[in-house]
Amino acid sequence: MTEISLQQLVENVKDMENLAIQLTLLVGEQQSGKSQVLRHIAKSNNFPIKNLNLLVSQRLLPQTEKQRARNIEQVVKDVIRENATPGICLDNTEILFDSKLKINPMHLLRNIARSHNIVATWNGTLRGQKIEYAQESHPEFFSEKVEGFGFYLIKGEQIFLKNEI
Repeated sequence: MTEISLQQLVENVKDMENLAIQLTLLVGEQQSGKSQVLRHIAKSNNFPIKNLNLLVSQRLLPQTEKQRARNIEQVVKDVIRENATPGICLDNTEILFDSKLKINPMHLLRNIARSHNIVATWNGTLRGQKIEYAQESHPEFFSEKVEGFGFYLIKGEQIFLKNEI
């Protein structure tokens, strides 16, 4: 991994608009500084910051568990479409990992990022070429090989670009 400046990350996000998949993930453990970096990106790129957990859960609350699983992808798409100007910063994305919703959060974000510049926080870690959420023993554990989008590890004041992307 290569350490980069915050300004370079801001420029990289701007450059994403020229790509087929306009997705940037800010990966880090809790309290690693992801939200602070996200706020800077939002301000620099004039993107709104949205709490995905709040907006999606408000729409899913009146639905049954089966309806939620069936409608989650459309609800997330609607939230992003309604708020992206042309890009959007998503914080608090943990709802995407709820095992009852039965979705692949990476596929969902990638698909939406074909038409919107998305910068999202991801509470997790990097293990080799994979991005992970939660511990293997946790019911919400998620692991997938990362490729084809901007991928950054946040550790306090340090920002690292994943070289394989």
